[in-house]
Order: sequence, then C-alpha cells, then structure tokens
Amino acid sequence: MRVLVRLSLFALTSCASSASDSAVRSNSSPECIAIADEYAAALPDARRCEPAVRDACGAQRPLVVFKKVGDQQTLEGLCQCPPGGPAYVNPTRTARLDELLARFTSNGCEIGFCPCPSPRTDGPPPCATNETGTGACP
Repeated sequence: MRVLVRLSLFALTSCASSASDSAVRSNSSPECIAIADEYAAALPDARRCEPAVRDACGAQRPLVVFKKVGDQQTLEGLCQCPPGGPAYVNPTRTARLDELLARFTSNGCEIGFCPCPSPRTDGPPPCATNETGTGACP
C-alpha cells in the first residue's frame, strides 16, 4: 500500500506506509472526510504568496493524505509532519485552513502523523514563481 500526501493540486509527496510503521491514522468517518476534502480545496490558496515578501512561506499546516491502490486515490484524512517538514503555507492566508482544522478536531477527527523527509535546517523556503507566473510556497 502507498500513501500519498498532497501539497497542492500539482505536487504530490509520497510517504511509504505499512502496518508496522507510524503512518497516518485518521478518522475516516464521512464528516471527517468531508472536512478534509474542504481543507484539500483550500490548501492551494494558502500556498499563494508574493516572492518579494520575506517569510512569505513561514507557516506550517497539516497535509492532505490519499491512499493510492492501483490507479485509484482515496482521501484518507490529514497528517502533520514534524516541525520543519514540507507543509509550508503563507502565514497571511491560513484563516480558512485554521477554521477547517478547528472543525476537524471539534468533530473528533484526528490529525495523524506522516513520515516525512528530513526537516529543513535553513528556515522556511522562499516563495517561488510557479509555471503560471504566480508565487507559491513549495
């Protein structure tokens, strides 16, 4: 089984999972999945940034997790990387994500833990101009 963590509509980071590791453990109730789906839709907007602004990607939020079996992807929930992991967003665009995270946890949904790449040691990444000419946190 392979678990995919979506950082945006265009970029996926994969995290291997097995029954013996600490892969994502999230409530898969319809309510939790619906809120996670709203969060997935809001994440690309939170990643928008201005390349000239210092620390434009200075906030971190949980990632969206999909389970992939063959060609099918199923939304599993949300997961958190250790501090310094790859879930960077624009700190001025987190209100919608924070609202959804509050709903997620108040409904008893759990944010799991993702095995992620080593944390950055050089601070948050800079805002980069993407293929559409707008700024986006990597």
